[in-house]
Amino acid sequence: MSDVKGDVRKLYGVPQPLGFMKGRTTYVIDRNGVVRYTFTALMDGPKHVTESLRILNELNTQQPQTV
Repeated sequence: MSDVKGDVRKLYGVPQPLGFMKGRTTYVIDRNGVVRYTFTALMDGPKHVTESLRILNELNTQQPQTV
């Protein structure tokens, strides 16, 4: 999701980026609302996806799925 207004950023206590360039940070949040992984890279958009998928796969192998 994109947090254009910063509402979700504020909920999780993430500081606002300084300067004229917006930051790009990806968070993987588990079903309990716990931030399990944070990745920051301004210029490497595709890596946000690959790193998130890697972490999600790791988390799925560590804990059983509950519905």
